[in-house]
Amino acid sequence: MLMFFEDMDALKLRRSNIQPRATMHILDMIETIKSLIEEGYAYEVDGNVYFDVSRFPDGTARMLRLDEAPEIV
Repeated sequence: MLMFFEDMDALKLRRSNIQPRATMHILDMIETIKSLIEEGYAYEVDGNVYFDVSRFPDGTARMLRLDEAPEIV
């Protein structure tokens, strides 16, 4: 985590007030992955989960601002 903050400082970026830990949100991540699979946006093979790129118009997903993103889960 220290290297992350050093990189942020080097880029002259402000540090966030909170640093959530992924381990505190495991159940949320599991539910999100289940929803993605149920809605056909992801699939499981041999215990791994992959995005189904055929569900996206040009075969790729793009990053959107939260207020621009469609509700899929």
